[in-house]
Amino acid sequence: MTERRQIPAAILFDFNGVLVDDEPIHYQAFVEVLAPEGISLPLEDYQRYLGHDDRATFAGFLSERGRRVTDDQLRELVQRKQSAYLRLLGGGPRLFPGARELAEALHRLGIPLAIVSGARRVEIEPTLAACGLSALFSVVVAAEDVLSCKPDPEGYRLALRRLGAAERNGRCPGIALEDAPAGISAARAAGLRCIAVANSCPADRLQGAEWVAASLAELDPAALAAGRI
Repeated sequence: MTERRQIPAAILFDFNGVLVDDEPIHYQAFVEVLAPEGISLPLEDYQRYLGHDDRATFAGFLSERGRRVTDDQLRELVQRKQSAYLRLLGGGPRLFPGARELAEALHRLGIPLAIVSGARRVEIEPTLAACGLSALFSVVVAAEDVLSCKPDPEGYRLALRRLGAAERNGRCPGIALEDAPAGISAARAAGLRCIAVANSCPADRLQGAEWVAASLAELDPAALAAGRI
């Protein structure tokens, strides 16, 4: 049996940009927090940090502009950004087309599901609850659960350990669903196959994935669960 035909032990979803359509809200929150610091954040610069957690995004962007910040200052920036995000979210989260249907179908097929995200748990869990998806995901790995964010594979490796996926004989460890180059790199480094969704980046920036879909609605749950995608 080839690797492409191996049944995945689990399917692991990124959160922002894959399940939840909130990247514009994250971007606006970063813009608001940086404005009082006299720093503008062009969209194309922000997009280079897609997949990184808030701390790494602030640190990298400020470093590029010659700004040195302490750990305490980074913590404050992250807290301010989190507050701005929750306020801007307003009426609640919006799922991408096909997200609910895919997760529910995979759950019915008995495939263990996890979320591996650079978002904080306080953003992820209320959103899952509001969307009625909490029961579908047996593992959630959030920013505070790891020392290194994507493109480091630590988050995916932790999720696989918690799922017990690596020990399942006759299966590939799993398939990751990602939307950004950093996430694709993290998934592949963790030994996962990766399917990318062109929600946040154009398809030509997602070449590290084995498959690029325009939308989650394009993915056949049965084929995904059987390893045929």
